[in-house]
Amino acid sequence: MRKCRREHDNVVFSIMLKACCELRDFDEGRKLHCLVVKMGSPDSYVLTGLVDMYAKCGKIGCSREVFDEIVDHNVVSWTSMIAGYVQNDCSEEGLILFNRMREALVESNQYTLGSLVTACGKLGALHQGKWVHGYAIKRGIDFNSCLVTALVDMYVKCAVIKDARSVFDELSCIDLVSWTAMIVGYSQSGHPPEALQLFIKGKCDGFLPNSTTAASVLSACAQLGNLNLGRSMHALGIQLEIEDNAVGNALVDMYAKCLAIEDAKLVFEKTMEKDVISWNSMISGYSRNGCVSEALKLFNRMRFNSYPPDAITVVGVLSVCASQGVLQTGCSLHAYSVQEGFMANVYVGTALLNLYAKCGDAKSAREIFDGMDDKSTITWSSMISGYGMQGESSILHSRLDLGQVAARRLLDLHPTESCYYVLLSNLYASDGRWFEANQVRELMIRRRLSKSPGHSLVEMETDTDLYSPRTKNQMANLKVLEMSMFSDTYGLRAHEAQNHDGLKLKETNFQVFSASVHNHVEVHFLFLSDQLNVQKGGQTKMLQYIPLLKGPESNRKSFFFGNQIHLSLIFCSFLWISIFVYFNPLGKFHETLPVF
Repeated sequence: MRKCRREHDNVVFSIMLKACCELRDFDEGRKLHCLVVKMGSPDSYVLTGLVDMYAKCGKIGCSREVFDEIVDHNVVSWTSMIAGYVQNDCSEEGLILFNRMREALVESNQYTLGSLVTACGKLGALHQGKWVHGYAIKRGIDFNSCLVTALVDMYVKCAVIKDARSVFDELSCIDLVSWTAMIVGYSQSGHPPEALQLFIKGKCDGFLPNSTTAASVLSACAQLGNLNLGRSMHALGIQLEIEDNAVGNALVDMYAKCLAIEDAKLVFEKTMEKDVISWNSMISGYSRNGCVSEALKLFNRMRFNSYPPDAITVVGVLSVCASQGVLQTGCSLHAYSVQEGFMANVYVGTALLNLYAKCGDAKSAREIFDGMDDKSTITWSSMISGYGMQGESSILHSRLDLGQVAARRLLDLHPTESCYYVLLSNLYASDGRWFEANQVRELMIRRRLSKSPGHSLVEMETDTDLYSPRTKNQMANLKVLEMSMFSDTYGLRAHEAQNHDGLKLKETNFQVFSASVHNHVEVHFLFLSDQLNVQKGGQTKMLQYIPLLKGPESNRKSFFFGNQIHLSLIFCSFLWISIFVYFNPLGKFHETLPVF
């Protein structure tokens, strides 16, 4: 058209600028801007197109300059500038500009309010987000998919998941975008069962997942440890030809968290275009499964394959070294972190502190701690728990009395989190200061706080049930089963056991479950009391089907969950299974425990 020397009109400029926006082609967009200036007299549509083009190309300053040149602003130009600010992480400026828009008496539309809600979500401004929501209702704004998705995302980021679901349920016509947004919200906010339920419902209604949906569903499966559903999602992704790095990384994470590390490795190796997240996911998977040598080999392979490790990579490798007590390798990683400039990262510093504390090097842990400018809650917790595990509470309370300082800091930051009270109480107990430990416990009672109970997840075919010691109806049902078992088996009983040091092991709460026929037991109920976990959410244990051996002989198998749980299963000719869980305060185990 230019070669034919035909004049360009504003319609042509608007179309070309829209193409530059789609391609994020800043150079061509700037050339078009020069032509617009040369031709003269651009209308508001062309100028608004320039505002949008510069904003989407990351040139928010140029976008604002063009916006200020517009004489007669309309809702489209205001919305383009506000959306540009939000897209370029200038959410506060977007909110300020909205106030100017209201002062100019320009009515907003769904897209304006959608950008505002997104800004509130990024800022964590729940009050302002609710105001925009109320403003939309008051003005009778039509709640389209764009606005609903933004509201769901805002409420999720502000940790108000119930309001997010209320907005979603009020949507008259649910589409793929809003359905995916709600699933993502559930998955990211720690509600994986709800995410899976919504996914299954939407699938029955005819929705087909995209890469974002699939990644979120896989994340929910990983949180629940639901390997079967994760495999089903993997198969569905192959069937729908969903090929995306985000999905591949989610698959690696899901398989690793479900202890299927070979499947995770297979997915990782088949990923054609690996990014740093892919490598980090696999290294973290090895770390979670205690595969030290594999994690280190992959770390070295990453370094020599033009994928420079980042801070998250180093944290993953340090975690596996800490969990397995590999101090020498951890020291080498410490030197690497110093060389690459990772020591300024609070997560790397905390991982190193955790490594030295768990490996018994209290001096090095304290040096790392004192050298950290930015100490997070996890940093303080790692320091206290590390010294407590190594029996170094006397060192901990020397000089500045770090234990007291850390306690005040943690309780000031999180006064309603019971795990920090438990951490401090355990620290006092490890030093034999029982009076102070009891005071902390009494403070928890006065503040009506309680430790989050451990729980068990039992997977039966496609259903996953959660059992907790504080669920009264489950207690009652299991008590009936226990009484029935004892009456049928002539009173099975457990004795106290001793470890090699003569210290008595503490028997935790236990329940027995389920009768069977034809020499096969199907596990219907599992109820465990986890006295070790002080972190939020409890610890998950999975158990599915346990076959019963034929014949009158008894067969004993032992399983280990975490570091200090000993689960002894007794198979006997009564066709019953009894489960006993023993807790060893010193973290030492027996291969054989007297049970009957």
